[in-house]
Amino acid sequence: GNITIAAASAINLGATDAAGNLAVTSTGAVTDSGDISVTGTTNINAGATDVTLNSAGSTYGGALAVIAKNVAITDTDAGGADLGNITTTGTLSITAGGAVIDSGVLHITGVLTIIADSGNSAITLDSVGNTFGDALNLTGDPVTVA
Repeated sequence: GNITIAAASAINLGATDAAGNLAVTSTGAVTDSGDISVTGTTNINAGATDVTLNSAGSTYGGALAVIAKNVAITDTDAGGADLGNITTTGTLSITAGGAVIDSGVLHITGVLTIIADSGNSAITLDSVGNTFGDALNLTGDPVTVA
């Protein structure tokens, strides 16, 4: 089923299995100490703090929507990563097990880094309204930014 977590402090997600959607709201940093598996969408609002979800076995089946300062997410799903609406006042780093697309709008103030399947899968960032404030480090084949 769906999992909803709200806290007025930092959140450390242990091994998490959401057969639906995952929603996390925090005034502190959001991190993980175990693999996260979500079949639906993932929505994280960490406000002005960081989101670091980099456990090596994590998979996110639906769109990832995030509001935070700096964001680092690892999604090892061979189906790739779908970037929903993401707003950062810092950096965004995505490491994906497959292709990376954006079904939402990206507002990234800092450096954007995406690695799609060690550079072997496509990266397509073509949503109208995307804004990138700094360098784009995109490792994929092919790479499309519109």
